[in-house]
Amino acid sequence: MGKNNKAIIDNSVLRALYYLNLLPGLVMIYKEIYVPREVEKEFLRSKEDGQERYAFLMEFYAKNIWFKQCQSYREDAVAIFLSYQKKIHRGEAEVMVQNQSMANVHEVLLDDKEARRVAETQCIKIRGTLSILAFLDIKMGYCKYYDSVKILMEKYKARYSKEVIDRAYRNAKKEALHEM
Repeated sequence: MGKNNKAIIDNSVLRALYYLNLLPGLVMIYKEIYVPREVEKEFLRSKEDGQERYAFLMEFYAKNIWFKQCQSYREDAVAIFLSYQKKIHRGEAEVMVQNQSMANVHEVLLDDKEARRVAETQCIKIRGTLSILAFLDIKMGYCKYYDSVKILMEKYKARYSKEVIDRAYRNAKKEALHEM
């Protein structure tokens, strides 16, 4: 996971990193992050703090040129994608179609199990919230992995098994060692 990478983010990862106040840490990993239109809409669709999220996101875009809105994909491509991938949401479809429109040179940041399965069948490189948190902890010292995961599980109602939590950390550690 080198700093030259670009990524396209889905709502699940965006929301988790926003909740943990770790969204700025993505610049330590990626040169550019793209946010598809539907992902942005999903993120802003919160009944509890939608206005706060809107203000945060507009300010974050303005202050972080590496964090970008995107829509360089065709609407009909999203519709076609959704017609044969019925188990994923529109935001996830936009992430994958955006990746295709940018010649598959990006990682996609998403957590949904079915969306990950679809991405894997298309040979799209995937990274989820746990992997990002582990990398920010191991390589950058930017967050405390297990504390962050605990917060997500308790307050955010994220569901991860102990096995998945530990595996993400081990994999990030191997990747960090491999890059040295």
